[in-house]
Amino acid sequence: MLTSLALAIAAAGDVRRAEAAAVAIAADPVRRAEALTALLEALAAAGNWAGAAAVAGAIRSPVRRTDALTFLAQAMAAAGRAEEAVTLAKQAATVATAITGRRRQEKAMAAAATVMAVAGDFDGSEALVRAITGCYRRSRALADTAQAAAAAGNLERARDLALQAAEATRAIADQVRREAAQMSAVQALTAVGDFERAEALISAGTHQPQRSVALAALAQAAAAAGNLEQAKTLVRRAADQVDDVIPYRPSWLLIPLAQAAAAAGEYDLAATMAGAVADLAQRMEALINLVKTAAAAGDYERAQAFADASSCGIGRSKASMLMTVVWAASSVGDFERAQAFAQSIPGLKSSLRSSAMAALAQAATAAGEFDLAEAAAGDIDDSGQRVAALAALANAVATAGHLERARTLAQRAEKTAREMTDPTEQARAFTALAVKAEPAHASSLLACALTVGDWTELLGVLAQIEPSVLIAVSDEYVTAQTGVAKVT
Repeated sequence: MLTSLALAIAAAGDVRRAEAAAVAIAADPVRRAEALTALLEALAAAGNWAGAAAVAGAIRSPVRRTDALTFLAQAMAAAGRAEEAVTLAKQAATVATAITGRRRQEKAMAAAATVMAVAGDFDGSEALVRAITGCYRRSRALADTAQAAAAAGNLERARDLALQAAEATRAIADQVRREAAQMSAVQALTAVGDFERAEALISAGTHQPQRSVALAALAQAAAAAGNLEQAKTLVRRAADQVDDVIPYRPSWLLIPLAQAAAAAGEYDLAATMAGAVADLAQRMEALINLVKTAAAAGDYERAQAFADASSCGIGRSKASMLMTVVWAASSVGDFERAQAFAQSIPGLKSSLRSSAMAALAQAATAAGEFDLAEAAAGDIDDSGQRVAALAALANAVATAGHLERARTLAQRAEKTAREMTDPTEQARAFTALAVKAEPAHASSLLACALTVGDWTELLGVLAQIEPSVLIAVSDEYVTAQTGVAKVT
């Protein structure tokens, strides 16, 4: 309860009260650390870097504080705050020296080194990696740093680090850890486009069936890099080795091979691999992945064929596949085709059909296709999803200046919410409306939600709409838990 309360108060902008709520979980150090970590992540997501850093300092466990500082540094690097990210990563490395147990300590150091590389401090990152004495962890850290350098466009340095990572794997005695490190080195070599060395390392260092899985992953990477011919060669080689060495062809091997074949455009081979999966649920998962890949590539006919031709593609299973096509078509603005696929999902009252229509309405709203969005929203059978779609559309229409139409849509959404019979779902519907409504009406809608639903599930919305109420609740809870008066 206090963890949720702390997160909601942080969303309302009162970091001191949020931290007080998290610290109130003092009887259980583990839960206290978890609450502070969750609070830090929420503050970082909101861009409250100073508040997040302060919360990190309140975490007592060296392991958790190192993880928190590393997470925060990574978030700052992603936000373009490279200098501050490097500073925090160095702090994480310093705190890591207090961690007992060499493996845990070096794992934390490696994570900090990776963040430093992501932030652009390659010299500092390499220096930290050199301080790692374990061959396995050093090799993995070199590979991670290489991938960060490659992502930053520093390909020469990335290639050198990737080769060092591959060389370091030779000194790892344990076969399982050595193969894991080799796969990291393969990923680093792949990141710099050195597919030949990556394939050579796979062939020399791994055993079947792991070799076929690794080749399949390499084929997917080659396809993503636009090297389709090499991808096709790799996936065929992987498939041939499966036939030669593993006649029983386990599903955990067939599924990644099917995905790689689809990524390389080898749809017939992909269908063969997916169709050979013995377990029905796993075969369904593999076929859905084929539908996703074909749809993402714009090959909707092939995606439809995969859905229709599947021996288990009936009922909810086929609906899942078609919904994937709807999402893919909507994401690229092909709304006419998306609508056709959504309407073809079997079962008028299918929850998946409602989800597909909701996805179409959301995409059409974002694209300004308001007529299509309204038609799709009206075709959503699930009341809760229909309310959310209509509320979002009303907000977008109002922003576009069509105020009368926006009012009509908002009224339609509220009428639907008031007609719902399930209290939990009705509360969620009122909450969705409150978030989108004008401030004067939002409190009224939130009151309706509080009347029919569990108030503890509405903490986040209270933070947005009625923060003063939330703060009063916080003060009461913290005082009750700790005996300490409210934060002022």
